[in-house]
Amino acid sequence: MANGISSVGGQSTYSGAATKTGKTSEAKSESTQAQGAATVQEKVSVGNAKASELTYDNPRARLAKERPDLAQLVDESERKVGQLSELLRGSLGKQGWAASMAASGQWVQIDDKTRADAQAAISEDGEWGVKKVSERILAFAEYAIGGDPEKIDKIRAAVQKGFDDAKEILGGSLPDVSMKTYDAIMAKFDSWKKDGLPGSAKAEQSGSDNKV
Repeated sequence: MANGISSVGGQSTYSGAATKTGKTSEAKSESTQAQGAATVQEKVSVGNAKASELTYDNPRARLAKERPDLAQLVDESERKVGQLSELLRGSLGKQGWAASMAASGQWVQIDDKTRADAQAAISEDGEWGVKKVSERILAFAEYAIGGDPEKIDKIRAAVQKGFDDAKEILGGSLPDVSMKTYDAIMAKFDSWKKDGLPGSAKAEQSGSDNKV
């Protein structure tokens, strides 16, 4: 037999079964501990998952972050209007100067070269002529409008004020080149109101209709 009883020093010792039973008990104990640890781990994991699922963003904080700063938008709009006014004053001032120089020295005595240069400056393709000045002003006006049709009237009013201020500075009237520039700019504003801003779906549709 594998299991037996032996006597050592007058004491009986049962080997095999007891040892096997002890090992079996230890194995069961370790298994139970492992299961307990696994159970604890599962509880921790499930608890963490629930905590994560129950964590929500604060909607007010999110909206506050996403909401545009109205005061900043107003300041930016006013800054662009101010820059447009400066551009107008400079452009119309140059036109007025060139026009006066080209007017045969009506206001001041000038030499022939200065007069010729002034006439070239306000010619059709000149630096201070109707085409280039109106293009520069309209390019900045488009930038100030920023793709928002609702701002067309505001920027148009700023341009109107710029011409009115220049007229007052120049003694109540503007030279012919400046008035033609004014007409070109206002005609473009009318077009933007009717056909849409450049690049808009309305403008593209209008352009397609005009080609038919």
